[in-house]
Amino acid sequence: MMVFFKVTGKRHVETFGRNAEPRARVRARTLSSRDKTNDPARSSLVRHNSRRTSTSSPGRFSLFPRVPEMASMPCPVARAGARASPASARGAKKSHHATSTSRPALGRRARSVSVASSDDDRASPSTSAEDAPPEETTSGGTRVISRRGAFLNAAYLAVSLPLWRDVLHDLGYLHGAEDEPAELPAAPPGSGLQTATFAGGCFWCMEKPFDVLPGVLATTSGYAGPRGSKPDPTYHEVGAGGTGYREAVQILFDPNAVSYERLLDVYWHQIDPSFPDRMFLDAGEQYSSAIFPNDEAQAKEAALSLENVRDANVFPNEVATKILEPGALFFPAEKYHQDYYKKNAARYGFYRALSGRDEFVQSVWGVDQWARYTAHDVK
Repeated sequence: MMVFFKVTGKRHVETFGRNAEPRARVRARTLSSRDKTNDPARSSLVRHNSRRTSTSSPGRFSLFPRVPEMASMPCPVARAGARASPASARGAKKSHHATSTSRPALGRRARSVSVASSDDDRASPSTSAEDAPPEETTSGGTRVISRRGAFLNAAYLAVSLPLWRDVLHDLGYLHGAEDEPAELPAAPPGSGLQTATFAGGCFWCMEKPFDVLPGVLATTSGYAGPRGSKPDPTYHEVGAGGTGYREAVQILFDPNAVSYERLLDVYWHQIDPSFPDRMFLDAGEQYSSAIFPNDEAQAKEAALSLENVRDANVFPNEVATKILEPGALFFPAEKYHQDYYKKNAARYGFYRALSGRDEFVQSVWGVDQWARYTAHDVK
Protein backbone atom coordinates (compact mmCIF):
# COMPACT_ATOMS: atom_id res chain seq x y z
CA MET A 1 0.00 0.00 0.00
CA MET A 2 1.08 3.55 -0.65
CA VAL A 3 0.38 6.04 2.14
CA PHE A 4 0.04 9.81 1.66
CA PHE A 5 -0.59 12.49 4.27
CA LYS A 6 -2.90 15.46 4.01
CA VAL A 7 -2.72 18.14 6.72
CA THR A 8 -5.79 20.23 7.49
CA GLY A 9 -5.26 21.32 11.07
CA LYS A 10 -4.86 17.68 12.19
CA ARG A 11 -3.27 14.73 10.43
CA HIS A 12 -5.14 11.79 8.91
CA VAL A 13 -4.20 9.10 6.38
CA GLU A 14 -5.55 8.46 2.89
CA THR A 15 -4.73 5.06 1.33
CA PHE A 16 -4.86 3.97 -2.28
CA GLY A 17 -4.25 0.73 -4.10
CA ARG A 18 -0.77 -0.52 -4.87
CA ASN A 19 -0.96 0.37 -8.54
CA ALA A 20 -3.31 3.29 -8.15
CA GLU A 21 -2.17 6.81 -8.97
CA PRO A 22 -2.92 9.60 -6.48
CA ARG A 23 -6.06 11.45 -7.44
CA ALA A 24 -4.32 14.81 -7.30
CA ARG A 25 -1.78 13.71 -9.88
CA VAL A 26 -4.51 12.33 -12.14
CA ARG A 27 -6.49 15.57 -11.93
CA ALA A 28 -3.37 17.63 -12.52
CA ARG A 29 -2.45 15.56 -15.59
CA THR A 30 -5.99 15.82 -16.92
CA LEU A 31 -6.07 19.59 -16.44
CA SER A 32 -2.62 19.89 -18.01
CA SER A 33 -3.65 18.07 -21.18
CA ARG A 34 -6.94 19.97 -21.38
CA ASP A 35 -5.41 23.43 -20.89
CA LYS A 36 -2.33 22.89 -23.03
CA THR A 37 -3.98 24.24 -26.17
CA ASN A 38 -5.89 27.02 -24.41
CA ASP A 39 -3.41 28.72 -22.09
CA PRO A 40 0.31 27.80 -22.07
CA ALA A 41 0.97 29.78 -18.91
CA ARG A 42 -1.77 27.97 -16.99
CA SER A 43 -0.61 24.56 -18.20
CA SER A 44 2.90 25.31 -16.88
CA LEU A 45 1.41 26.25 -13.52
CA VAL A 46 -0.54 23.01 -13.43
CA ARG A 47 2.59 21.00 -14.17
CA HIS A 48 4.41 22.95 -11.46
CA ASN A 49 1.65 22.17 -8.97
CA SER A 50 1.58 18.50 -9.92
CA ARG A 51 5.29 18.21 -9.20
CA ARG A 52 4.82 19.80 -5.78
CA THR A 53 1.92 17.54 -4.83
CA SER A 54 3.90 14.43 -5.76
CA THR A 55 6.43 14.98 -2.99
CA SER A 56 6.00 13.41 0.42
CA SER A 57 6.79 16.34 2.73
CA PRO A 58 3.99 16.53 5.32
CA GLY A 59 2.40 19.80 6.25
CA ARG A 60 3.26 21.79 3.12
CA PHE A 61 0.53 21.01 0.61
CA SER A 62 -2.84 19.40 -0.08
CA LEU A 63 -3.16 16.36 -2.30
CA PHE A 64 -6.58 17.50 -3.50
CA PRO A 65 -6.21 21.00 -4.95
CA ARG A 66 -9.18 22.69 -6.55
CA VAL A 67 -8.92 24.35 -9.95
CA PRO A 68 -9.39 27.93 -8.60
CA GLU A 69 -6.53 27.39 -6.16
CA MET A 70 -4.26 26.21 -8.96
CA ALA A 71 -5.27 29.16 -11.07
CA SER A 72 -4.19 31.55 -8.30
CA MET A 73 -0.74 30.01 -7.84
CA PRO A 74 1.21 33.14 -8.95
CA CYS A 75 0.27 35.04 -5.78
CA PRO A 76 1.62 32.59 -3.16
CA VAL A 77 4.73 32.05 -5.25
CA ALA A 78 5.23 35.79 -5.58
CA ARG A 79 4.86 36.35 -1.84
CA ALA A 80 7.37 33.61 -1.06
CA GLY A 81 9.85 34.78 -3.66
CA ALA A 82 9.69 38.46 -2.69
CA ARG A 83 10.79 37.88 0.92
CA ALA A 84 14.21 39.41 0.23
CA SER A 85 12.84 42.43 -1.62
CA PRO A 86 10.19 44.72 -0.05
CA ALA A 87 9.52 46.27 -3.46
CA SER A 88 8.72 42.86 -4.93
CA ALA A 89 6.55 42.07 -1.92
CA ARG A 90 4.48 45.22 -2.46
CA GLY A 91 4.12 44.32 -6.13
CA ALA A 92 3.03 40.80 -5.22
CA LYS A 93 0.36 42.15 -2.83
CA LYS A 94 -1.05 44.41 -5.57
CA SER A 95 -1.02 41.48 -7.99
CA HIS A 96 -2.88 39.31 -5.48
CA HIS A 97 -5.54 42.02 -5.02
CA ALA A 98 -6.02 42.26 -8.79
CA THR A 99 -6.42 38.51 -9.27
CA SER A 100 -8.82 38.18 -6.33
CA THR A 101 -11.19 40.86 -7.74
CA SER A 102 -11.11 39.54 -11.31
CA ARG A 103 -10.27 35.85 -11.03
CA PRO A 104 -11.10 34.74 -14.60
CA ALA A 105 -8.71 37.28 -16.12
CA LEU A 106 -5.38 35.84 -15.13
CA GLY A 107 -3.50 38.65 -16.81
CA ARG A 108 -0.06 39.06 -18.16
CA ARG A 109 1.03 41.11 -15.15
CA ALA A 110 0.29 38.36 -12.59
CA ARG A 111 2.16 35.80 -14.65
CA SER A 112 5.20 38.11 -14.98
CA VAL A 113 5.28 38.61 -11.18
CA SER A 114 5.20 34.83 -10.78
CA VAL A 115 8.15 34.31 -13.10
CA ALA A 116 10.25 37.02 -11.38
CA SER A 117 9.41 35.61 -7.99
CA SER A 118 10.39 32.12 -9.03
CA ASP A 119 13.87 33.42 -9.76
CA ASP A 120 14.01 34.83 -6.21
CA ASP A 121 12.84 31.45 -4.90
CA ARG A 122 15.71 29.72 -6.59
CA ALA A 123 18.18 32.33 -5.26
CA SER A 124 17.19 31.76 -1.63
CA PRO A 125 15.38 28.39 -1.27
CA SER A 126 16.20 27.93 2.42
CA THR A 127 14.14 30.92 3.62
CA SER A 128 10.39 31.05 4.04
CA ALA A 129 8.01 33.97 4.38
CA GLU A 130 7.19 32.88 7.90
CA ASP A 131 10.88 32.87 8.89
CA ALA A 132 11.53 36.47 7.76
CA PRO A 133 11.79 38.92 10.67
CA PRO A 134 8.84 41.25 11.02
CA GLU A 135 9.51 44.77 9.81
CA GLU A 136 7.47 47.90 10.11
CA THR A 137 7.57 50.18 7.06
CA THR A 138 5.89 53.42 6.12
CA SER A 139 4.00 53.98 2.90
CA GLY A 140 7.22 55.17 1.27
CA GLY A 141 9.09 51.99 2.23
CA THR A 142 11.19 53.58 5.00
CA ARG A 143 12.02 51.17 7.81
CA VAL A 144 10.62 52.09 11.21
CA ILE A 145 12.12 50.68 14.43
CA SER A 146 9.46 49.15 16.62
CA ARG A 147 9.14 49.82 20.33
CA ARG A 148 10.52 46.40 21.11
CA GLY A 149 13.54 47.00 18.86
CA ALA A 150 14.19 50.38 20.46
CA PHE A 151 13.98 48.83 23.92
CA LEU A 152 16.45 46.06 23.00
CA ASN A 153 18.86 48.59 21.51
CA ALA A 154 18.70 50.72 24.65
CA ALA A 155 19.25 47.67 26.89
CA TYR A 156 22.26 46.57 24.84
CA LEU A 157 23.73 50.08 25.02
CA ALA A 158 23.24 50.23 28.80
CA VAL A 159 24.97 46.88 29.30
CA SER A 160 27.86 47.54 26.91
CA LEU A 161 28.73 51.10 27.95
CA PRO A 162 30.67 50.08 31.11
CA LEU A 163 32.61 47.52 29.08
CA TRP A 164 33.53 50.02 26.39
CA ARG A 165 34.49 52.54 29.07
CA ASP A 166 36.90 50.01 30.58
CA VAL A 167 38.31 49.15 27.18
CA LEU A 168 38.94 52.80 26.36
CA HIS A 169 40.46 53.26 29.79
CA ASP A 170 42.78 50.28 29.27
CA LEU A 171 43.86 51.72 25.95
CA GLY A 172 44.75 55.03 27.57
CA TYR A 173 41.99 57.21 26.10
CA LEU A 174 40.16 57.94 29.37
CA HIS A 175 41.78 59.48 32.43
CA GLY A 176 40.96 59.48 36.12
CA ALA A 177 42.46 58.91 39.54
CA GLU A 178 43.64 55.43 38.52
CA ASP A 179 45.68 56.93 35.70
CA GLU A 180 48.24 58.42 38.04
CA PRO A 181 51.60 56.62 38.06
CA ALA A 182 51.90 53.93 40.71
CA GLU A 183 54.47 54.12 43.48
CA LEU A 184 57.65 52.14 42.89
CA PRO A 185 58.62 49.89 45.80
CA ALA A 186 62.19 50.61 46.85
CA ALA A 187 64.59 48.43 48.76
CA PRO A 188 65.30 49.80 52.26
CA PRO A 189 68.95 50.82 52.76
CA GLY A 190 71.06 47.96 54.05
CA SER A 191 68.33 45.35 53.44
CA GLY A 192 70.28 43.57 50.71
CA LEU A 193 67.22 43.45 48.46
CA GLN A 194 67.73 43.68 44.70
CA THR A 195 65.64 44.42 41.62
CA ALA A 196 65.38 42.65 38.26
CA THR A 197 63.72 44.11 35.16
CA PHE A 198 62.38 42.07 32.25
CA ALA A 199 60.41 42.99 29.13
CA GLY A 200 58.24 40.15 27.88
CA GLY A 201 55.36 41.68 25.98
CA CYS A 202 52.22 42.78 27.76
CA PHE A 203 53.12 43.41 31.40
CA TRP A 204 49.70 42.17 32.57
CA CYS A 205 50.90 38.64 31.80
CA MET A 206 54.33 39.02 33.43
CA GLU A 207 53.43 39.80 37.03
CA LYS A 208 51.79 36.62 38.29
CA PRO A 209 54.58 34.11 37.42
CA PHE A 210 57.00 36.13 39.59
CA ASP A 211 54.53 37.09 42.33
CA VAL A 212 54.14 33.45 43.39
CA LEU A 213 57.87 32.80 43.78
CA PRO A 214 59.18 32.59 47.36
CA GLY A 215 61.57 35.47 47.95
CA VAL A 216 59.80 37.90 45.60
CA LEU A 217 58.49 40.84 47.61
CA ALA A 218 56.83 42.94 44.89
CA THR A 219 56.30 43.21 41.14
CA THR A 220 55.62 46.48 39.33
CA SER A 221 54.37 46.92 35.79
CA GLY A 222 56.05 49.81 34.00
CA TYR A 223 58.08 51.10 31.10
CA ALA A 224 61.78 50.40 30.64
CA GLY A 225 64.00 52.22 28.18
CA PRO A 226 67.58 53.29 27.53
CA ARG A 227 69.15 56.27 29.23
CA GLY A 228 68.26 59.56 27.62
CA SER A 229 64.65 58.61 26.88
CA LYS A 230 61.76 60.94 27.68
CA PRO A 231 60.87 60.68 31.40
CA ASP A 232 57.47 59.64 32.76
CA PRO A 233 55.92 58.11 29.63
CA THR A 234 52.24 57.20 29.60
CA TYR A 235 50.59 53.98 28.53
CA HIS A 236 49.15 55.60 25.44
CA GLU A 237 52.53 57.06 24.41
CA VAL A 238 54.40 53.79 24.86
CA GLY A 239 51.68 51.80 23.10
CA ALA A 240 51.87 54.11 20.09
CA GLY A 241 55.57 53.25 19.66
CA GLY A 242 58.60 55.35 18.87
CA THR A 243 59.49 56.25 22.47
CA GLY A 244 62.25 53.66 22.95
CA TYR A 245 60.39 52.18 25.93
CA ARG A 246 59.14 48.64 26.32
CA GLU A 247 56.42 47.34 28.57
CA ALA A 248 58.30 45.62 31.37
CA VAL A 249 57.98 44.29 34.90
CA GLN A 250 60.38 45.15 37.75
CA ILE A 251 60.82 42.58 40.51
CA LEU A 252 61.91 43.35 44.05
CA PHE A 253 63.42 40.16 45.46
CA ASP A 254 65.57 38.79 48.25
CA PRO A 255 68.67 37.15 46.70
CA ASN A 256 69.03 34.93 49.79
CA ALA A 257 65.64 33.32 49.01
CA VAL A 258 65.57 33.37 45.21
CA SER A 259 68.48 33.89 42.84
CA TYR A 260 68.68 36.08 39.76
CA GLU A 261 69.40 32.92 37.76
CA ARG A 262 66.08 31.48 38.92
CA LEU A 263 64.28 34.65 37.82
CA LEU A 264 65.88 34.37 34.38
CA ASP A 265 64.71 30.76 34.13
CA VAL A 266 61.13 31.80 34.88
CA TYR A 267 61.42 34.63 32.37
CA TRP A 268 62.34 32.33 29.46
CA HIS A 269 59.26 30.21 30.18
CA GLN A 270 56.89 33.17 29.63
CA ILE A 271 57.90 34.58 26.26
CA ASP A 272 58.41 33.95 22.56
CA PRO A 273 61.84 35.54 21.91
CA SER A 274 61.72 34.88 18.17
CA PHE A 275 60.76 38.37 16.99
CA PRO A 276 62.47 41.73 17.56
CA ASP A 277 59.30 43.74 17.00
CA ARG A 278 56.36 41.86 18.52
CA MET A 279 55.16 39.50 21.23
CA PHE A 280 52.20 37.23 20.51
CA LEU A 281 49.13 39.39 19.86
CA ASP A 282 50.92 42.75 20.30
CA ALA A 283 53.00 44.22 17.49
CA GLY A 284 55.76 46.80 17.83
CA GLU A 285 59.19 47.09 19.43
CA GLN A 286 57.51 48.29 22.63
CA TYR A 287 56.27 44.71 23.12
CA SER A 288 59.49 42.88 22.23
CA SER A 289 61.58 40.90 24.71
CA ALA A 290 64.59 42.43 26.48
CA ILE A 291 66.57 42.10 29.71
CA PHE A 292 67.55 45.21 31.68
CA PRO A 293 70.34 44.32 34.13
CA ASN A 294 70.93 46.66 37.07
CA ASP A 295 74.69 46.08 37.28
CA GLU A 296 77.55 44.23 35.66
CA ALA A 297 76.95 41.08 37.69
CA GLN A 298 73.39 40.79 36.41
CA ALA A 299 74.58 41.56 32.89
CA LYS A 300 77.00 38.63 32.96
CA GLU A 301 74.37 36.24 34.30
CA ALA A 302 71.89 37.40 31.67
CA ALA A 303 74.42 36.86 28.84
CA LEU A 304 75.22 33.37 30.12
CA SER A 305 71.52 32.50 30.37
CA LEU A 306 70.90 33.76 26.83
CA GLU A 307 73.77 31.63 25.52
CA ASN A 308 72.38 28.53 27.26
CA VAL A 309 68.93 29.09 25.77
CA ARG A 310 70.37 29.41 22.28
CA ASP A 311 72.44 26.28 22.71
CA ALA A 312 69.44 24.33 23.97
CA ASN A 313 67.58 25.20 20.74
CA VAL A 314 64.21 24.92 22.42
CA PHE A 315 62.55 27.75 20.52
CA PRO A 316 61.38 27.29 16.91
CA ASN A 317 63.34 30.33 15.68
CA GLU A 318 66.53 32.14 16.59
CA VAL A 319 66.37 34.04 19.88
CA ALA A 320 66.12 37.79 19.27
CA THR A 321 66.02 38.93 22.92
CA LYS A 322 68.26 41.91 23.64
CA ILE A 323 70.34 42.58 26.75
CA LEU A 324 70.61 46.32 27.33
CA GLU A 325 73.37 48.13 29.14
CA PRO A 326 73.07 48.51 32.93
CA GLY A 327 71.49 51.69 34.19
CA ALA A 328 68.41 51.74 31.97
CA LEU A 329 65.41 53.83 32.99
CA PHE A 330 62.27 52.36 34.54
CA PHE A 331 59.04 54.22 35.26
CA PRO A 332 56.04 52.57 36.92
CA ALA A 333 52.87 52.34 34.85
CA GLU A 334 49.51 53.74 35.88
CA LYS A 335 47.82 52.41 39.01
CA TYR A 336 45.13 50.43 37.24
CA HIS A 337 47.78 48.35 35.44
CA GLN A 338 49.21 47.05 38.72
CA ASP A 339 48.01 43.56 39.73
CA TYR A 340 45.73 43.58 36.71
CA TYR A 341 45.31 39.81 36.81
CA LYS A 342 43.79 40.16 40.29
CA LYS A 343 41.65 43.27 39.86
CA ASN A 344 40.33 42.49 36.39
CA ALA A 345 40.45 38.71 36.27
CA ALA A 346 37.80 38.27 33.55
CA ARG A 347 39.33 40.72 31.08
CA TYR A 348 42.82 39.47 31.89
CA GLY A 349 41.79 35.87 31.23
CA PHE A 350 40.10 36.86 27.97
CA TYR A 351 43.17 38.77 26.76
CA ARG A 352 45.59 36.02 27.74
CA ALA A 353 43.50 33.37 25.99
CA LEU A 354 43.26 35.57 22.90
CA SER A 355 47.00 36.24 22.80
CA GLY A 356 48.01 32.59 22.36
CA ARG A 357 50.75 32.87 24.99
CA ASP A 358 49.77 29.72 26.87
CA GLU A 359 49.51 27.63 23.70
CA PHE A 360 53.00 28.68 22.64
CA VAL A 361 54.58 27.97 26.04
CA GLN A 362 52.94 24.53 26.11
CA SER A 363 54.20 23.71 22.61
CA VAL A 364 57.78 24.66 23.51
CA TRP A 365 58.19 23.51 27.10
CA GLY A 366 55.37 21.02 27.58
CA VAL A 367 52.21 21.20 29.66
CA ASP A 368 53.90 20.26 32.95
CA GLN A 369 56.48 23.04 32.80
CA TRP A 370 53.87 25.50 31.57
CA ALA A 371 51.73 24.72 34.62
CA ARG A 372 54.69 25.08 36.99
CA TYR A 373 56.21 28.24 35.54
CA THR A 374 53.07 30.24 34.70
CA ALA A 375 51.29 29.51 38.01
CA HIS A 376 48.00 29.08 36.16
CA ASP A 377 46.46 27.18 39.09
CA VAL A 378 47.47 29.77 41.70
CA LYS A 379 44.70 32.22 42.55
